[in-house]
Amino acid sequence: YIATNGIIKPAQARWLAAHFDVIGLSCDGPPDIQDRQRPTHNRRRTSEILAQAAAAIRQAGGHLEVRATVLPGTVHRLPESVAYFMRELGAARIRIEPVYGDRAPVFMPVEAGWFVEHFLEAQQAALNAGCEVTISGVRLPEVHGPYCDVLRDTLRLTPGGTATSCFYEVDGDAAHIAENAIGRYDAPTGRFRIDAGKVAAARAKALALPEACRDCINIYHCARGCPDYCPLAADSSVAGGREHLNRFRCQMQVQLTLRWIARLAEQVG
Repeated sequence: YIATNGIIKPAQARWLAAHFDVIGLSCDGPPDIQDRQRPTHNRRRTSEILAQAAAAIRQAGGHLEVRATVLPGTVHRLPESVAYFMRELGAARIRIEPVYGDRAPVFMPVEAGWFVEHFLEAQQAALNAGCEVTISGVRLPEVHGPYCDVLRDTLRLTPGGTATSCFYEVDGDAAHIAENAIGRYDAPTGRFRIDAGKVAAARAKALALPEACRDCINIYHCARGCPDYCPLAADSSVAGGREHLNRFRCQMQVQLTLRWIARLAEQVG
């Protein structure tokens, strides 16, 4: 699997299709949404380039997935966006993510039900067309916690050759890298050295259940606030209250789970 923003040449897209089982494209919606949310660094439109890359991947026999970031201003267009991903990009699987972080525009707790309604509408339409739509924060068929790489036995390398425990570490920021570093390439010996002690400590923190989560239906099926709330951060506390967690995310994911369970009950009833 490889993820890309899709701003690549058709020849590069064909190379990816030939060398990777799955290519994940970041696309936030139809052209007007994509061009507004994901322009190039000089503010140029990206939707046409991305569509060309998707076409090249399909023509080369590649398997394509789409990851979309949803903002409060675009959530009502989720069904339209999912239809675009299937029809125009040829997505076989789609992952929807509400925007992370605490910078505007963000979802408020009162908007949880609003998000759920549009997500489920889009998910059902895709299912009827043979396409899977998921959200990574709550994966009901899977026992999971936060996104920490140490829980998945994966190695995340930064440009400087350091391995970190966090998927957010992609730019080589020295301060963050030092805190989350779990190993690095040792040039003199030509070996990659992993700090087993730091890996074990990170795993223990990542697996710890916050007290506020212990009565939740999603206790074993939730990212537990990650990445807005980091269980590995120095000030994180297992005994912490719900104020440490993103209330929109908590409410939205609980509502999704209850609706999924009700839907399954109807199918078997």
